[in-house]
Amino acid sequence: MSRERNLEILPSFSLDRYSGPSGSITSFDTDSCDSNVDTLTNTKLDWCEKVKNEVSSLFAIIKKADLRTTDLKEPLSELLLIWKQLRNLGKDDAAKMGDYMVTLEFIQVLTEFFERGIQRALTSSSPLKEKDNVLSFLDLIGSLTDTSKKVCESVVSNDLHTKLIETLRALFEKRLEEDVAGTSFLILYNTLRNFPDSKIKFCKAGVVDICSKFLSTEQPRIKTLALLVLTFAADLDAPEIIQATKSNLWLIIRWLKETLDSPHKDNGEGIHLEELLESMSRLAMNKTNALEMVELEVLQHCLTVLVEKKYTDEEVKWTLMLIWSLSFADGIY
Repeated sequence: MSRERNLEILPSFSLDRYSGPSGSITSFDTDSCDSNVDTLTNTKLDWCEKVKNEVSSLFAIIKKADLRTTDLKEPLSELLLIWKQLRNLGKDDAAKMGDYMVTLEFIQVLTEFFERGIQRALTSSSPLKEKDNVLSFLDLIGSLTDTSKKVCESVVSNDLHTKLIETLRALFEKRLEEDVAGTSFLILYNTLRNFPDSKIKFCKAGVVDICSKFLSTEQPRIKTLALLVLTFAADLDAPEIIQATKSNLWLIIRWLKETLDSPHKDNGEGIHLEELLESMSRLAMNKTNALEMVELEVLQHCLTVLVEKKYTDEEVKWTLMLIWSLSFADGIY
């Protein structure tokens, strides 16, 4: 089915589409919206109801789609654009969109589509459309897991984490698809970070093994994301599991610098300053890592956070935790 036939029910999308009375989006409070609106009147709906209606309409399109014949990149991209609008307002606003999508069983549907699509996308005869669908699914879930714990819980309850790990194993063996591997690791990272109770299930699915394998890849983004996943999957009382090479640590510290230089405090890869500092404090529990990090001048970046006044209390807290972890390494003084 074509985009023209399936998206004609949707109004054209624009950046100011979800605006409040003052002309700009303010917050996404689904509890304050009437969930029983059946018809659209000539009066302007509350903007959050528009968001809910849009998400529901896009969900209806995606749910009915046949992956073999339908290009879902457009509706999935529209959902991602809505999420980005809300994320610009704050994490809580974006989280509410993810929470609402969970009530629609959206993650269950996306998981089923991913499972069917990835099998075809991994074959040499797979059409480009199916690969694009898979990448669009992953990009959306990667964003939703960044802000919504309920989405992370849904990822685990639908066993998507296991399917992602199995996919990564297949990709590693075939040396294929950097984009699929990188975004898969990002979803695993977000889920472990926001839903730590899932760690046992992740470990049973083989997350430590697959992360360790990808640390040897030549792709900087993938090896760095694999290392970040490993910091949350490994037990802190077994720091030898998270021993990294100097090149791995150099990449992490480069991401830290990029994050500090960014006005949005992220590195462009979906990793934010607070969580990066937390990951680095975990890495520094390994004494070899800690010594290497000091040699790579990580303390200069820590000083930036402590001296400049633009950083939040949480960012300062994790900077101090990182320094504290570094302090246990032999010869650090």
